[in-house]
Amino acid sequence: MSYISVRKKLLVWLTVLTTAVLGACSSNTTDNHDINARDYVTSTMNCQTDIGCEPDFAFASGDLYVFFNDYLDVYNYEGKLTSHKTGHKVVKADGGKRSMYFIDENKDLYSFDMQTDKSEKLLSKVCDISVGNWVNGAVTDDGKLYLWGENAAYYLGSPANKPTQYKSDVHWVDIESGLQHLLVLDDKGNVYESRTVESFTPITKIEALKDIESIYCCSENIAVGKNGHINYWFGDYGSDEHSIYTDPPKKIEAVLNGLKPDSFRLSGHYSIAIVGDEVFYWGYFGPSKYNKGEDNIRSPKYDSGLTDFDDIYCGSSTFVRKAKTIRIYKR
Repeated sequence: MSYISVRKKLLVWLTVLTTAVLGACSSNTTDNHDINARDYVTSTMNCQTDIGCEPDFAFASGDLYVFFNDYLDVYNYEGKLTSHKTGHKVVKADGGKRSMYFIDENKDLYSFDMQTDKSEKLLSKVCDISVGNWVNGAVTDDGKLYLWGENAAYYLGSPANKPTQYKSDVHWVDIESGLQHLLVLDDKGNVYESRTVESFTPITKIEALKDIESIYCCSENIAVGKNGHINYWFGDYGSDEHSIYTDPPKKIEAVLNGLKPDSFRLSGHYSIAIVGDEVFYWGYFGPSKYNKGEDNIRSPKYDSGLTDFDDIYCGSSTFVRKAKTIRIYKR
């Protein structure tokens, strides 16, 4: 073999190796670029419907639940309507499917059976409520915490299918119950957490978090400080748990602190941060347009499809309200 042919082969291999290295560097650059929140995704509207009035209260849990006067209207991902008469003016509610819980204008807490439209008063002077997969919770004006649900016995010592007081000297102000986790906020800005299924943990104060103003809990946990700093984590605080569908929590936390959101909307599959009149989206995005899998937005990105809104509700679909009109973005 001649020196020239050997030299040519070496040049070919060097070119291949250089291309591979550059390709790897390009991939890393793309990965880093993916956490730039000013990149964007585009949600595509599936349908639009008129809800007839601006709601007293609305939320999404799978479907969209809209309360006005003493009625409840339920819209699915196609905009199909089912109506119920609650007999109460509702200011906050949570739950869904066959039953739910709501607080009326008198601060009374009721359970509501959506098959019979029957309501039952459970508690008075209630300021907050949250319905989770395994444990439900309510907080009263005098700072008492009430729990009930499938796994409430772990905290109460006995089963409870109705609100039962959780004994504590803490003055509670807010509760968020998620898919497998529970966050509670006290009047001094301390956050307490608990795992509500499988390897249960007691309701324990997170010593590292101080002066917290608001909490959010679904599949992930968020605690926003009075100084605006956002704490974001999965599972127990300080653990290495994270979703396989998104970037590690610290990356997402860094992006969110750069954005400084006004509020959050969480579902079990995806999340939204609202910054002024802009929406940033991360998590499950829907069936893939490119293969038989699914598309996931790994870190918060600007969603150029979700614009011109008064409020947004995250369920199995994303419901965007402008005055009396709802736009539905199927996931």
